[in-house]
Amino acid sequence: MEVHVLIKSLLKLVLLSLMLVAILSLAGCEGQPTESWPGLGMDGDTLYVSLGAKVHALDRETGAQSWAFPADESQTGQMFHAPAVQSPAGQVFVGSFKDRLFAFEAPGRDLWSFPTKGAIVGGATVMNDVVYVGCNDRNVYALSAADGTLQWAFGTESWNWASPVYEDGDVYVASMDHRVYRLDATDGTEKWRFEAEGAVADSPVLADGKVIFGDFDRQVHALDAASGAEIWSVATDQWVWGSPAYDDGLVFVADLSGKVYALNPATGDKLWEFKAGGPVRAGLIARNGVVYALSQNGVGYALDAKQGTEIRRFSPGDPQLAGRFLSDPVLADDVLYVVSEKGFVYAFLTTDGTTKWVFNPTSD
Repeated sequence: MEVHVLIKSLLKLVLLSLMLVAILSLAGCEGQPTESWPGLGMDGDTLYVSLGAKVHALDRETGAQSWAFPADESQTGQMFHAPAVQSPAGQVFVGSFKDRLFAFEAPGRDLWSFPTKGAIVGGATVMNDVVYVGCNDRNVYALSAADGTLQWAFGTESWNWASPVYEDGDVYVASMDHRVYRLDATDGTEKWRFEAEGAVADSPVLADGKVIFGDFDRQVHALDAASGAEIWSVATDQWVWGSPAYDDGLVFVADLSGKVYALNPATGDKLWEFKAGGPVRAGLIARNGVVYALSQNGVGYALDAKQGTEIRRFSPGDPQLAGRFLSDPVLADDVLYVVSEKGFVYAFLTTDGTTKWVFNPTSD
């Protein structure tokens, strides 16, 4: 039995290592990747797009670029996640592979930066004038939003790719060390930890007093938010990478086989499954009875939340030109904003699936 467990653990380690090598093979000769996964953030009428080594500020109605940061792209390095924005101050926070978190404001004015000892892959979370961010140096940092002063740091045992989740004075951190942590937001004190069988690459969703997340062991877990005790787990067909979504008493999660699942949050029972045309890497959005999922083959889906039936699709005119859909979408009013692997931003009308505007990164 011990030999079987050891072999299983070694196989998981090999698979995870291969995946990390594939991701980091994007790195150039100086250790900086030559490509990145774009990210989308939004604040009011402005859409923020992290693309390569630059953040573009776009008008949400027209897609026109208002400004960009920084003027010198060598300053930041490649970015892999959505910018975080603090309202109403309008400060923007984004990390990069250049081992640094940057803070800036319109029209691209640099405020401060915080040095780390590893790349920042995940997005930051800002709440109550504090910025929380995970890092590949195996730390989670809490920084003053005003000047970047370190408030506290919490050490994990592997890279941290997920954006921390804040709720009611606590921060929930998912880590590639297979664990999810609940920390006191004030001082970083650990309240509990839960260890899964696989790495956790994206943020959990908090719903009905539970912490729900997927992992690279093909499992979705629900934990009691107060104690960290596992309530249920359910198997999926492939790794779960993106964050789940919650709406109107249901949890939705997708895996890299392309399946989208609706789960009962109390029991984990599967209510329906939908098969997309490619792996679903991005996190889901669920709102007003509709689930939005993006597949890596460049197609987005709007699904009926109760039945799992397809309502409509969203697709660029030339998916090969646009590249894969890897990043989380943004939903505002009746528009679904999607950024493709190659940095094209699409504003799709949710009412009929038509394209309202497209931002072409080669013509900004």
